[in-house]
Amino acid sequence: MIDGLSHVTQVKVVRQVVKLTQGNQTTIIERQGPPKLSVVKVGVQGPVGTVAEEVLNRAEAAEKAANEAKSLATENSDSLNLMLDEMTEAFAFQTGIINGITQ
Repeated sequence: MIDGLSHVTQVKVVRQVVKLTQGNQTTIIERQGPPKLSVVKVGVQGPVGTVAEEVLNRAEAAEKAANEAKSLATENSDSLNLMLDEMTEAFAFQTGIINGITQ
């Protein structure tokens, strides 16, 4: 049950009963178990279909970080392609020189 102050009240009777008989004497031990309740988060739920401001801010930050990572990846890819082209040209030049010397 939830009241107007966002308090949750749970009533559940959990008991452990042990009956021990020894000769003519019977002993009953009754113990109430611990409540099994965990609170995940306390707050007020908004109208259906709305998203919390914190969630929107986190989504916006994640999108910004993803765009920055994509930009850096594109720059790195372009740099690697340029370096590979320059190394290929240098290799072709050196092999041309070696080929010219050996003939």
